Amino acid sequence: MLMVLLLWLSACHTGHDHEPSHDHTHDEVKLIVTAYGEYLEVFAEADPLAVGTPSVFGVHLTRLSDFKPLEADKVALRLVSEGQDIHQEMASALRPGVFRIELQPQQAGSHQLFFEIEWAGRQETIEAGVVQVYDNLHRAIHAAEDLQTDIPGAVAFTKEHSWGLSFATALVQAIPFGPTIRTVGEVLPAQGEEFVLVSPATGMARLSDRPLYEGQSIASGEAVLYIDGGALSENNPRIRYLEARNLYERRKADYERMEALAADQLVSRRELLQARQEYLDAKAVYDNLMDIQAGGSLTVNSPSEGSLTQLLVSHGEHVSAGQPLAVISRNNRLVVRAEVQQRHAGMLEHIYDANLGPIHGSMRRLSELNGRVLSVARNVHPGSHLLPVHLELPSQDGLVPGGLLDVYLIAREEEPVQVVPNSALLEEQGNYFVFVQVHPESFVKREVQTGETDGQLTRILGGLAAGERIVSRGAILVKMAATSGDLDPHSGHVH
Repeated sequence: MLMVLLLWLSACHTGHDHEPSHDHTHDEVKLIVTAYGEYLEVFAEADPLAVGTPSVFGVHLTRLSDFKPLEADKVALRLVSEGQDIHQEMASALRPGVFRIELQPQQAGSHQLFFEIEWAGRQETIEAGVVQVYDNLHRAIHAAEDLQTDIPGAVAFTKEHSWGLSFATALVQAIPFGPTIRTVGEVLPAQGEEFVLVSPATGMARLSDRPLYEGQSIASGEAVLYIDGGALSENNPRIRYLEARNLYERRKADYERMEALAADQLVSRRELLQARQEYLDAKAVYDNLMDIQAGGSLTVNSPSEGSLTQLLVSHGEHVSAGQPLAVISRNNRLVVRAEVQQRHAGMLEHIYDANLGPIHGSMRRLSELNGRVLSVARNVHPGSHLLPVHLELPSQDGLVPGGLLDVYLIAREEEPVQVVPNSALLEEQGNYFVFVQVHPESFVKREVQTGETDGQLTRILGGLAAGERIVSRGAILVKMAATSGDLDPHSGHVH
C-alpha cells in the first residue's frame, strides 16, 4: 500500500490572498512528504530541493500496527534520477521515531525519493514518489509558493501528540458487507459442559468437609456431598449397602459351590450359568454402592473438574433418590442464544457469522474467536414467538452463563460496499462526521451519510471516496484539538 502526498506549505502566507513576497528564507517553506509501506508510515518535512544546497529532512516514522513511534536502527534517504543516485543515512534518532537527515542534490530535474528503514532485524524500502530539484534555491522557494494549498478548517494534530494517545488512521475501503440483524443474546453453558449431581438414594444431605459456595473450583472425582441414612427406616443407604454386601457374598459362595459341582458333573451347565449371572448381578450392585460409600454414607462425586454453579440443597436437608443436588460447570465452551423477530425469517438462512460484545472491551467477530453459528431455528419459540439462533464459542474472560451481550447477526453479501470503523464516526445532532487526512499532521472534518452497522463497521452511503485516509481511532481527540486551539502545529518538529 502506497500513498504519496507532496505539498508546498508557507508558514507566513496561510490564509492570505495577496501575491507572495520574494523575501522568504529557506526555513520558512517546507516540502511535506507522506508515504506508506506494508508496516510503516513515513511523514517528513524537508527544505526545498535545489542543486548544491543542503536540504534537511525531518522524518517521523510510525508503526502501522499500533501507530506508535518506530525505534529504527537505520534510516536512509535515496534520491534517484538518470545519472544520479544520492544516498544518505542516519543511524540514530533525535528522539523515538524522529530522525534528521541532510541531503544535497547535485542535479536538477525530477527525482524518485525512497526511504530505506531497518529495525529489529527487519527492513523495508518505501517509495515516496517524485520530487523536483531546481537549479537554484530562489526558484525552488517560488515553486513552493505557487503550489501551496490553504485548506479551510484543517486541524493540526502533530505526530508527537498522536503518538502519546490512542490514535490510528485507515484507508476507506470497499469490502463485502452483508445485511445485519441487531439483537441481544444470553450466554449459556454449551451442552456437555454442565453436570447435574443427583442423589443416589433417599437420605439426609451432608456437605463435604470444606465449605461450599457458588463459584468454587471443584476437582474431578472430588466428593461434593454425602447422603446419610441416619434414622430412616426405609431406603436407608447404610441398610441398602449391607443388604447388597450380604447378597453379593451369598451369590459368590453359591457360584463357587456350583463351579465345584460342575467339575464333577453333578450340576448342569445351565444351572452353572444361572448361578454365575446371579453372582455378577449382585457384584455390580455391591460395587456401585461400595464405590460411593464413605464412612457409612453414600458419596456424591463430581464427574469432571469445573466450578460449582449452583448448590441446590442445604446441609441436613432430606433428599430423595434422583433429586438434583448441585450443578458443576466446566465452561470450556459457551453458547449464546439470540432471538430474532419473525420479519427477519428470510435472512436467517444466510447468517454465517456474528459480532458479539462487549468482549474484552470491544465488539469481537465470532469467527475470529474460533466460534461458529450452531443453529438457526425454522420455527418460532412458543414462549417468546421469536426465532432462536444459537452461536457457540470458546470461553472468554468476562462472559459468564446467564449474562447478556449485544449480538449483530451477519448475512452473506458478495457486492463490495464502502465502510468505515464505527470508532471513526462522530455524531453531532443526528449527523455523522469523520476526519479526513490531508497529511499525517493535518485533518479536515467532513460530513458523511451512513447506512447500517454490524457493530464494528458502518456502511457509508456518501461523503467519502475510496482511497482516502481517515482517522479510524481517536477522532474525538482530533475534534478536541480543533476546539481547544492550543496545539502547536510545529511542536517537536525538526527544522
